[in-house]
Amino acid sequence: MITPWEAIDARRIRWNLQTYLYFAGCDYLRMSYHALTELHDLIDQGAPPFLSVGASRSTTGEQSIYLELEQSLSDYTLREAARLTGAGYLASLSLADHLREKASAILLDQYAHPALQDTARLAQCPIHVYEHRSPTSALKLLSRTEGSSSVFLLSDGVFGLDGSIMPVERFHQLLPPEITFLIDDAHGFGCHGPSGRGVSALLPPHQRQILTTASLSKALGCHGGVVLGDKKILDSVSRQGHIWRGHTPLPPSIAYSAWRNLLWLKDHPDHLASLKKRTASFNAIWTASQQSFLEFPIVALFPPSQKALQEVKQNLTEAGIYPPHIHYPHGAPHGLFRFSWSTAHTLEDVDLLANTLSGLVSNGLANHFKLSCNPVS
Repeated sequence: MITPWEAIDARRIRWNLQTYLYFAGCDYLRMSYHALTELHDLIDQGAPPFLSVGASRSTTGEQSIYLELEQSLSDYTLREAARLTGAGYLASLSLADHLREKASAILLDQYAHPALQDTARLAQCPIHVYEHRSPTSALKLLSRTEGSSSVFLLSDGVFGLDGSIMPVERFHQLLPPEITFLIDDAHGFGCHGPSGRGVSALLPPHQRQILTTASLSKALGCHGGVVLGDKKILDSVSRQGHIWRGHTPLPPSIAYSAWRNLLWLKDHPDHLASLKKRTASFNAIWTASQQSFLEFPIVALFPPSQKALQEVKQNLTEAGIYPPHIHYPHGAPHGLFRFSWSTAHTLEDVDLLANTLSGLVSNGLANHFKLSCNPVS
């Protein structure tokens, strides 16, 4: 059983009666603390006296804040339309009916998030799994399909387990333009790409059909998900999609907090810059000792044995760092230690983490975990 921890502030937690620096989770911009303040302000202003609308939006659960947040997300990402979902996992699943109707085949990254894997299975069409982040592998598999006009390619934008990033521009260059990209940008949205608009924003507009799903629980520190893309497609999903029409949306108060957080981030571009500054500080130490450069504020290590696992935990706690040990699909036999830093961490915090992890690897207690060691081609 996992021992629960209690937050002290945006950097530290109390765990096993001790205080530790917390480098875990996906609240990269620490907007969950900002959201909590907004939520309290909303309650003080006399918010509606209910937590849930208790119905789907297609019946009696529609709220003006949902429409306002969707418009703001569309404006922020420069996409034609947006549709909210009650959870990030549901964002891609809500497109399953569209894929079942339109897709003749699916190209799926071998380490795609389980939400994309489930979406592909629900589409009920042939699935071709290509090598991780390899556009040439995807191109080879395309020959097994009957044309490319109704083929969908499914991939994470940023892979949350190791921070690797889909080389979306290379995929765009190599694959026929009629292939639709469905990109799960749960981690990239708000934290990567031009002005934090995500991996999808790296592509030139209007040259390919792109559907993007994202989570509101990471960069925005709230809850829920969103689908971004062509208005006609999303209108069809909201009219006919069983998953979208049948589920209860996120609480209006959470939608309000997400909306306020999004507006705040748009007005404070320096906030994202501070996250990049911390990643650069980590890289200055990590790259010198490990010869690997991190593009995103995530790094994962795996212990080679059960004995090393216990030694890693001891080394981390002695350094004042919470040991974020997890077991996850595509992981390692003895689990992983997945670390992420945030805007709330000081540069000294990040340097301490980089030095500690570099020492663990140099001493043979852990290895740098990557979903694939093969170069992108």
